[in-house]
Order: sequence, then structure tokens, then C-alpha cells
Amino acid sequence: MSIFRLVNQTGSDSQQSWANDFIFPNNVAIDLLEASVYNEVDYDLGFDLDSILGIKNGEFYEDIAALIRSKQWIINDGDSNLNHEDSLYLLKYGQSPILKSKLDFSGNSGKAFESHNFMDEAEWTEGESKFVVTPIEGRTLYLKGSKILVSEGCNANDDLYFRVFMDVEVAPGVIQNVQVLENLYTSAEDLMLGADKVFSSNIIGNQDGRGSRALNHIIYEYEEPIILKSALNMRLEIGFANNQAPVKKDQVLRVRLNSTSVVE
Repeated sequence: MSIFRLVNQTGSDSQQSWANDFIFPNNVAIDLLEASVYNEVDYDLGFDLDSILGIKNGEFYEDIAALIRSKQWIINDGDSNLNHEDSLYLLKYGQSPILKSKLDFSGNSGKAFESHNFMDEAEWTEGESKFVVTPIEGRTLYLKGSKILVSEGCNANDDLYFRVFMDVEVAPGVIQNVQVLENLYTSAEDLMLGADKVFSSNIIGNQDGRGSRALNHIIYEYEEPIILKSALNMRLEIGFANNQAPVKKDQVLRVRLNSTSVVE
């Protein structure tokens, strides 16, 4: 089974003309690439991968992306439903920002998330530099550490933010999702302050050809994990404060987060 399973959550069956008037059952994940069988019914859309990926200018990409943007349709990776931002990322690039899923020594699910390149506007989602990490429904994410990858001479002209949001009762019976934490970084030097380890990897081969660029690795090992509870609608957002375009387009700024996911 592929990771391109489209889930209709509109509350009713939905007929889509772009899929040859295929009727998507409500709350059933239909694989776009492979044959699927649900309740003894065979579904076989059998699209070509290039026809649905945004990076390939796929003929069905805009149709599917429009459904996901409505937030009533999502993509399931064969294991769990992705959130809105991750669904759009997967549809555009053909891979999930969730790098791995494994069991740690406690038997809980461990995941590593890697952001897009904040220095490349082409990797932003709908004009926003924002990268979002949320727990799966019914679970709590414990973010245990992070690594920031920054190319030599990286020159962003906007502050990088780390923000945490959660549901809070702001008045009796009134719940709002509000920002409860923000860290701002104005330079690569700011990112290095308080880091547990910083090292550089040198250029390998020809940077203008098939080699790698020099990168600074800024590693944080959190003494206390950042806790994101799905029951409180919590999430972590990372991005440029004003969505200002980078000065140079050939630089790298990525964030990798290590976490453990446990049932609430």
C-alpha cells in the first residue's frame, strides 16, 4: 500500500469529476496509486505518481490540493492520518516530513520530523514559511531534542520563530487556541547560544556539481521535553516571523526534531 491514501471527511460521499466521476466514500481512505479493497468493494484509481505530484506539475495535483486546503480531506500514509500541512507537503514532494517511525526501548512510537528548507521559497506551503508539528489524535508527543542545519554564510533577513500553541480557557466556558511559548532567533549565532553541541561538515566534492555544501550542525538535547498533547490541540510551529523572502536562494536552513509518541 502506498502512502497516497486520500480520506474524505466531509460527512458524506463525494463525487469528483477529476477522478472520472469517482465517488469517494466518507471517512474511507482510498489509495490513489494502488488497488484497495474495503468492505469487499474493490477501488482501483491507479493514477501515475507523476500525475499527482506538485513538483512534477501533475495534472491532478491542483484538484487534490484544493480538497486538502479545504481541511475536509486529508492524506493517510498507511499508518495514520497526516495533518493539513503534512498532507500538502507529501502531495507536493512525494515524501513526508516525518523521517522515521520506530519503537524505542519503552515500546512507544518514536518519530523524527524534518522541516523543509526555510531558505527556499519553493518549499514553503502556500506562501508561508511555516512548518508545523502536531501529535496524532489520542497521543502526546514528547519532543526530546533538535538539530538545526545551517549552511555557511546563511543570510536570512527575517527572524526565525519557534512557537507552541494550545487550547486555553480564557473565560468561563470559553476555549481559545492561543500561543503559549515563543523563541525568536535573529541570526545563526543566536541559534548556537545554549546549544549542547555545534560542529561543521566540510564541502565534499564540487559544491556546484554533485558535491555537498559546508553545513553547521547545531544540536539541542532538551533537559525537559517539549510536550504536545493532542487533547489540548497543541502544536509546534517554526517559520519566519514576517515570511520575508531570503536574500540568497542557494542556502540551507532546516530543523530536525526527535520525539516519542505515547498514548494519552
